[in-house]
Amino acid sequence: MSIVLLLFALVAGVFTMGVLLAQRAHRQANSWLILVVLVFLGSLTHNLLLETGVYERNQWLYFIPINGQLLIGPMLWFYVLRMLDLPLPDKHLRVAHLAPGFIQLTVHACAFFLNDDAKYHFWSETYEPWLKPLFFWAGQLGLVIYLFLMHRTLERWRGITEAQFSDIRPVAMRWLHRLVLLFALFAAVAVTLGFIPDAYHQTGTVLPTDVMKLFIVCSIGWQGYRQVEVIRVASSGNGQRAEADASGSNVAVDDAARMKETAVEVLDLPALPAVAKFDPALLARITTVLEEQGLYRQPDLTLVDLAQAVQLPAKVVSATINSGTGGTFLSWVNGYRVEAVKAAIIQGEQRSKSLLGLALDAGFNAKSTFNRAFREHEGCSPSDWMARHAGNG
Repeated sequence: MSIVLLLFALVAGVFTMGVLLAQRAHRQANSWLILVVLVFLGSLTHNLLLETGVYERNQWLYFIPINGQLLIGPMLWFYVLRMLDLPLPDKHLRVAHLAPGFIQLTVHACAFFLNDDAKYHFWSETYEPWLKPLFFWAGQLGLVIYLFLMHRTLERWRGITEAQFSDIRPVAMRWLHRLVLLFALFAAVAVTLGFIPDAYHQTGTVLPTDVMKLFIVCSIGWQGYRQVEVIRVASSGNGQRAEADASGSNVAVDDAARMKETAVEVLDLPALPAVAKFDPALLARITTVLEEQGLYRQPDLTLVDLAQAVQLPAKVVSATINSGTGGTFLSWVNGYRVEAVKAAIIQGEQRSKSLLGLALDAGFNAKSTFNRAFREHEGCSPSDWMARHAGNG
């Protein structure tokens, strides 16, 4: 059973790399993800050689340099940075991040070319008793550290997008959040097995870590396949490229790229001077324009759009909204949309339109987004609120 699982995982890994290589979008980012999958394939191949007894029959294969677990953490972090269009560390720092993994591969490569007696002596006296555990625990610790860096980067990105967009789905990068979670679960399983004596030495047994590797590889492959298929279908239609978001709906790739570029630009803007004070008159001016022009009903309204309508710098509008409302641009605009839906329900418009139709009219662009925003502002679901207030106007 373990051999079948490992073979299936290897086939899935090769397919996943092929899908990522075929994808034109995010090519630079995907190159790092392909390397992560390649490291997984090396580990799976090592386990397959153990399970099938190939190592025992061909002892010269011992220490073949295909285990590079110390490379997973930094390469995943580089993937996340490139997906967000954020700059990578400079060349020297990138080498420093990858150095532990290169050292691990170098040790294996040097041992691989030893003669049988020297190889056995190195394995029994040095590698097995302390070098192998060192690589294992360093790999798990490094992965946890890089997962923390990725989580912090994604949370910062989320704050940036909520401060600038009234629809964050095209730039929310929920796939990256799920990927971080998957690797966090993988690290937890690996560490747990690390505390169980001889857990990694049991042949003929399906290791939970191998199952996790298969699941992660398949998830990466499915995500890449879905994006390729959506882009291909959209290209054969009206010529506009599209990509799938977390909910399965399609958004324009060009629009998403433009929004990501705007987010990065605002990320690099200098902070407001410390002497800047909140001006209620500015908030009133911004609010008046939003209400009178009904800008909140535009599903793709951005901070830049509102700033242009008010004729103020985007960073001033952002600081004014944050200081005056205590929330983000996203929550502030969604508040107006929720109030518009409530007003429509009270006026009885739900008799001729569905609840989703009212939400779309108010500026929401997805049922899930509407339900989440309504709960945040009212503490109950839209249907529950409608049951209590419908027709009360």
